[in-house]
Amino acid sequence: MSEAIPSAFTPNGDNQNDKWEIKGIENCPKAKVLIFNRAGIKIFESIGYKTPFDGTFENTQLGVGVYYYVINFGSECKQINGSLMLIR
Repeated sequence: MSEAIPSAFTPNGDNQNDKWEIKGIENCPKAKVLIFNRAGIKIFESIGYKTPFDGTFENTQLGVGVYYYVINFGSECKQINGSLMLIR
């Protein structure tokens, strides 16, 4: 699954790569996705990932930079951690 997790996305409103899309995650309806900023503050949480991360937190666009994710697929799979670059 880790090869299906993009390392960057560009939420700039051009309708191309505007959301952090994770291919195949729809096959893991109980997957828990967490995204944190550099200070360790949780800025996104989703179970099932029905609505992909769009680069906002509390209705405010986040700045360009590196963010960190944790994806827990459940007891049958190991947790995946990584970094994500937000580019505007």
